[in-house]
Amino acid sequence: MEVKFLLLLAACLIGAAAQLTTSICSQVCRNPRQVLCPGPATAADCKEGQIFKKNGSFCSCCNACYTHVGANRSCLAVPSRGIYYQCPEGYICSYREYCEKE
Repeated sequence: MEVKFLLLLAACLIGAAAQLTTSICSQVCRNPRQVLCPGPATAADCKEGQIFKKNGSFCSCCNACYTHVGANRSCLAVPSRGIYYQCPEGYICSYREYCEKE
């Protein structure tokens, strides 16, 4: 019984977080003058070895530079500081925030 309750609670929290993120992003991106993008203006602003992604930020309203990381490496993003990571092909950034095989 307790396990079912915990699973239900976890599902509710995940749903609430997804809804909150959608709501916040639509409010943030609606007025670009209020958005302070920490990311690059152009690809020239990225460091060597990084990939420029137009509207590649968490809410997709700011540009971002992505740093390649290897398999089983941390892919923890820090959107407020404009830090994003990209896993190698065939890997995804898991819920544990490590690049894992798809």
